[in-house]
Amino acid sequence: MTHALPRSEATSRTSRLVDAIALLIAIGSGLALLWANTSSLYNLRRLDVLSFYLPWYQELGERLRAFDLPGWMPYTLSGVPFAGDPQSGWAYLPAMVAFTISPDLTGYNLFLGFHVVLAAAGTYLYARVIGMRAVGALMASVAFTFGNLTERIACCTIHLEVAVWIPTVYLAFEMMLRATTRRAQFGWLILAGFCTGQMMAGWIGQGAYYGALAVTAYAIVRLLMHHDGPWHWSTQIKQLMVGGLVAGVIAAATVAPALIPRLDTISRSNLADLYTTGDSARASGWEWQTFVRELFSYESGTSTTYLGLVLLVLMVAGAVAFGRRPRMPFFIALFLIGLSLILVDSPIEKLFALLPRFDALHIHQPDRVLIVLFLPPAIAAGWLIDGITEPDRTRRPRTLLAAWAVVIAGLALVGIDIVMRNQYRTALNDERLRVALLALVLIGIGLLIPRRWIGYPIAIALILLMMWDPAVNRATGRADSSFTQRSRAAVDAYTEVSDVAAWIKAQETDGNLFRYFGYDQLRLVEDGELRTYHIFFSERGTYRLLVNNISIPAEIQDIQGYNPVQIQRYVEYFDAINQTDQSYHASNVLMGGLDSPLLQMLGVRYIVVPREIPTDRPDLLHLSQRLPTVFTNSVIRVLEYPNPFPRAWLVHNVVAMDSEADILQAIDAGQMDPRTTAGIVGRGPVMSGTGSGNVTVTSYGADEIRLSVETDAVGMVVLSEIWDPGWTATVDGQATEIYAANGVFRGIVVGPGTHEIVVSYPATVAKVSLLAWLVPLLALLALALPVWGRSRSEAGALVPPPIVHQVNH
Repeated sequence: MTHALPRSEATSRTSRLVDAIALLIAIGSGLALLWANTSSLYNLRRLDVLSFYLPWYQELGERLRAFDLPGWMPYTLSGVPFAGDPQSGWAYLPAMVAFTISPDLTGYNLFLGFHVVLAAAGTYLYARVIGMRAVGALMASVAFTFGNLTERIACCTIHLEVAVWIPTVYLAFEMMLRATTRRAQFGWLILAGFCTGQMMAGWIGQGAYYGALAVTAYAIVRLLMHHDGPWHWSTQIKQLMVGGLVAGVIAAATVAPALIPRLDTISRSNLADLYTTGDSARASGWEWQTFVRELFSYESGTSTTYLGLVLLVLMVAGAVAFGRRPRMPFFIALFLIGLSLILVDSPIEKLFALLPRFDALHIHQPDRVLIVLFLPPAIAAGWLIDGITEPDRTRRPRTLLAAWAVVIAGLALVGIDIVMRNQYRTALNDERLRVALLALVLIGIGLLIPRRWIGYPIAIALILLMMWDPAVNRATGRADSSFTQRSRAAVDAYTEVSDVAAWIKAQETDGNLFRYFGYDQLRLVEDGELRTYHIFFSERGTYRLLVNNISIPAEIQDIQGYNPVQIQRYVEYFDAINQTDQSYHASNVLMGGLDSPLLQMLGVRYIVVPREIPTDRPDLLHLSQRLPTVFTNSVIRVLEYPNPFPRAWLVHNVVAMDSEADILQAIDAGQMDPRTTAGIVGRGPVMSGTGSGNVTVTSYGADEIRLSVETDAVGMVVLSEIWDPGWTATVDGQATEIYAANGVFRGIVVGPGTHEIVVSYPATVAKVSLLAWLVPLLALLALALPVWGRSRSEAGALVPPPIVHQVNH
């Protein structure tokens, strides 16, 4: 005998099944798109991915697999702090976990896959909780995942690390307000704080600021305005203060291991003043014509700002027809305020400039604020689909309002096309425009004919159109074999150790340490202007020089590197080598610095140059005639300095000067011989004498160097290692000071006799700050332990029902 399920239980099971299917579609389609882009190498053959994030994250994974917390990176820019680098991945758990599991391309795909799942699932669940039906939530999810976020996955890893957490943070706040017990409320606040902290850890700086503002605004609006009974200011303010305090403490503790060491490093870097000086301070706000072109024309060449024409009409129609649905006023305001921050001379920007350090970060590239504006169009599109598929008995928007939604969206399209034609002598892409117009027609039919049998097919069609533009259209356009073939060589060059790099590595021993650099100034010039190697990162003529951090996976030590954050002392040292400054993104040896004695102090032994030396290249001719060739292959040659500086040497003369610039100038002009004399600034061990001795490197590691010293007089051991206050030293087991010698190197005073010196980088700040992670961990344990044995009957549904709200039309 069978028994029919109660109606409420059957409905609940059906709802869960629908949610599960919709979630699988959202997540599966996002992963399928990721796979398509990865297969064509589009997610890899991008500047920052290959030349920065992938090598740094791989090194992070390798060090963590060896149970070694990374303190110092010796393979780029002659050595830099690891945990203190703002984009190293340190303390960002998805990077740490994915690359510890697999520190290679597989790890990178795991890393991207996690973010796609988080984006799709977080948006879907958030949309369901605020009241959308499954089909509307599905639209919101694919609009978020398949929109501009797709391009950020490929071009700008840290943009992704901010954007995808926002829906989940908003979801946690909503669930907190729906929780019926204090324990559950605190649990959701802990989740909100943890996700916010990870979002900020992903991009310390501009992205963290935007993300924090977006989260703070939502928390204020929801915690202050949400009430079940009569309005009481005292109750609402208490709710805001308690909720904000709990989430804020958890967020601060979560981000602390990333923030504290990075603030310490940035304070002595080239970005200590953020983006307020030099070429890094160039403002790039848009005029309104540029604003239209960048957001809605993929042909502008700036694909990272293209929102999509289909999403435009969905967003505008949804905002007009359903602008009073739950959370829509907030998202409309967020989107308009965020967009206004991009415009030149925006009054809103002047208002935000009153916030601490906001202007110093925002001025660099204002359009980056788009990373927190992907969710508002997705929610507007979701509510539009939700309205189109409402049951027949549910009251629809008035016919006049629905007509206005379609008319306004159509006028927006026409207006954009007119601007494009008049201002740029071009037009919107005809194919995308036709698809957008088709979407507009479908929206009109769905709004004006209140029948579900029409609404659901239209909803499915709009979801497919949204997925096509821009994401699927881009993915299919990149699937041709020629693109993949062009990309494969570049990806292999940055991810595999070449024969040249392997040969250089083979020459290295503890007693024979050296550095190298790649050189071809032709690769540093574009349209007559001096650039950096990263501009042409994917060209064979560039990556064959082993530049742009190729040294990191090869584990060979490069004096050059690509990193927007560099130790200021080192930047000034390179300026002295070249007798000119260069872009803050990189430090490269220029033609004018090839013969500088400052270059030799860095312990350079090899130079990687093109094999073929054109007759019109006097710089390469000079190098190839003066230095012997020790290795060649079909495209490059390696030149060797006959008598390179050792990694450490002993001097018995130390002079004090007024500044590092005076020291470098004296060495460069030949007025001071760095092999016998060291210069220091400020108080220090000034000495003048004679003596003899030798220094031997007995052990060399990333975070520890051991030396054996023999000397017959007081002297200073100078290490060709970059000075940083995080390094400590002992002489025969006794702690001693490390002086900044010759501008950037480490100097250690020793007396007569035989000594053992141990120089180490304990990364104390990074390791101690990890204790802050105990705060969210202990908070979760405190919540979980008392309810460990609760019955399954108390467990809630996958998606709890939303609070009862009045839907306004």
